[in-house]
Amino acid sequence: MSKSKKRIRTKKFLNTLLVIIVVTLFISTAIIAIIYTQGGKITRTGIVETGSIRLEIQPEDKENLVYLDDKQIKSDERLINNITPGIHTIRIESTKFHSWEKDIEISPSYVTTLQVKLFPLEPELTQLTQTNISKLFFSEDGSYAYYLVNDSLVEPNDQGLWRLRLEEQELFFRRNSDPEKIIGLEDTSLSYFTDPDIEVIIDQTNNKMLIVNPTLQTVTIFDPTKSNTAEKIINLNEQVGFYPTQVNWFNNNNSIIVSNDEIIIEYNIINQEKTIVSYSPDTEPIYDTDGEVLYTYSSANNTISLYQNQIARVLQLPSNFPINNINDLRLARDGSSIIIRSDSIYYYYQLEKKQFIKISDTGEIINISFDGTSIIFNINNQVVFTVIEKSLIDLSLSVKSTPSMIDVNLNPKYINNSNLVIINNYPLEKIQISENDGSNIIDILNNTTIDNGYYKFQEDGSSLTLMVEDSSEENILNKNLFKLVLNTSSLPFNL
Repeated sequence: MSKSKKRIRTKKFLNTLLVIIVVTLFISTAIIAIIYTQGGKITRTGIVETGSIRLEIQPEDKENLVYLDDKQIKSDERLINNITPGIHTIRIESTKFHSWEKDIEISPSYVTTLQVKLFPLEPELTQLTQTNISKLFFSEDGSYAYYLVNDSLVEPNDQGLWRLRLEEQELFFRRNSDPEKIIGLEDTSLSYFTDPDIEVIIDQTNNKMLIVNPTLQTVTIFDPTKSNTAEKIINLNEQVGFYPTQVNWFNNNNSIIVSNDEIIIEYNIINQEKTIVSYSPDTEPIYDTDGEVLYTYSSANNTISLYQNQIARVLQLPSNFPINNINDLRLARDGSSIIIRSDSIYYYYQLEKKQFIKISDTGEIINISFDGTSIIFNINNQVVFTVIEKSLIDLSLSVKSTPSMIDVNLNPKYINNSNLVIINNYPLEKIQISENDGSNIIDILNNTTIDNGYYKFQEDGSSLTLMVEDSSEENILNKNLFKLVLNTSSLPFNL
């Protein structure tokens, strides 16, 4: 065979081989692309289905550095795809905020959403008042502060009960309203607020108040919007015939749920009508309310009932639900779930889905989050964080409990509507925040002692209002309200 023919055949062979290689590479690339777009990933053990993480960071900042298993990802990438199933570590570093880190479990073919709240390294502290505050009360959502000024060193015109709106009222300016005097020094109703042991429960309209005085064993309804003294101040003891040991606003703040050791009554403020919700002379009532509905347990009938609009109906529970010997019942503030203790064992019950799970064999509840999915327990004088999660695959419930080194006497509690935890660590003169499972504990305020629970977060967690006494201040007006701004977003409003 001639050399020219050999060269031609060799060239044809090489061309054919090149075409095969190109086609093979194209098909392989296409297959790999399809695998990745369908949530798969090629590993040494074969092809596996992967999951994703969606990050929702508040506040968002271009300087935030995100790491997945110690490998930095793009700063603008908030949806991380093709993550192999299993436990992974997400970490966020910043020059402006405290670092954040969490271990999460990734499930195949699912997107796990992480809501991250970052707190500034140097939060802004602003003084709100210039006076001497004797007592301080907050509305439930943290939007208003009510404070008593009755120090003789303060000008008479500045003494009385004051109300201050804490949340920003304008869209483009971070500005609070001026303090509003509710009761002046000359008003005799001011005396109801001077007893050192009183508790004040403010309704959701931020108008009416319940003044609970355990020393005098009285509960007083106070409505500063009324001009008539008889309508302004109502002795609740006289209306229901006994001293209520527990009181709650109810029915759009038009009623009050009152109880003692044998009876629960709904008292309607508008028409003075009284409705017996439950009567059990031999056992102390077991109940809880979110202000809209009321759940009660009857040991005589061994049932849990829902009470609303003056009507009670028995709750239909799963046949295997542990209904016997219930000695504690808690309702999540969003009304989504109840937590009961039956024979010393705690159970979580999701009302809409009718699912339940055992959450603890022992202990006492310190606090419950707004949605009921996070609980802080005191178990043998140790703070234990318990989180209830729903499986992304079969929607089943699971429980994760994490013991902590936090002193149980510090009484950690959840921040308003979030699952973040606030710790008033007064021995160390600091306020700390952690995740709902006790992780990521950071100091947001140092060298400050806050007694009597005189602090409150706004509902969205963007700021903390607290009363601080400045012992170094030569001015006599040294007990004042301060606002610690924790949301440093560049936007002119809270996210």
